[in-house]
Amino acid sequence: MKCVVLDSGAIFKIDISVLPFSFFTTQSVLSEIKNRRTVSRIDFAISAGRLSIQNPNNNSIEKIQEVATKTGDIAVLSHVDIDVLALAYELKGSNEDVELWSNDFAVQNVASILNISWRSPEYRIKSVLIWEFKCPGCGKRFKKLTHDGLCDVCGTPLRRHRKKRVMR
Repeated sequence: MKCVVLDSGAIFKIDISVLPFSFFTTQSVLSEIKNRRTVSRIDFAISAGRLSIQNPNNNSIEKIQEVATKTGDIAVLSHVDIDVLALAYELKGSNEDVELWSNDFAVQNVASILNISWRSPEYRIKSVLIWEFKCPGCGKRFKKLTHDGLCDVCGTPLRRHRKKRVMR
């Protein structure tokens, strides 16, 4: 049976009780969900064996951080996004037929780089993007975000800027 890793956006959008997949998510995703109705649906799905909670190991998290740093997505990925990507990466590594469901463009971008199949309940990226950071003040370009997010020349906050488009 296909394994599907869900982020919080996917959990809000779909009813997993009617779909024929093995669903997985992380504890960090669950900690984001506060809506009582959704929490109730999740509790039911867990008790019915339709949703498993699994946290990724540190090696998988480090791999996601490494790839996201190379693509420039690290600046916009939350720790929850990284956990979800790492779990999908882990399941794929254990030869599972896995798909990641997320509305987040940065999550989709990193998943594409790692050849992790993904689906969006709402939006879909058209191509993979590689990002860099650019100072809008002086125009200096940075491969990765500085520790304080400021230009080391003029002190202006850096902005994420598309460096390259890679077709899917």
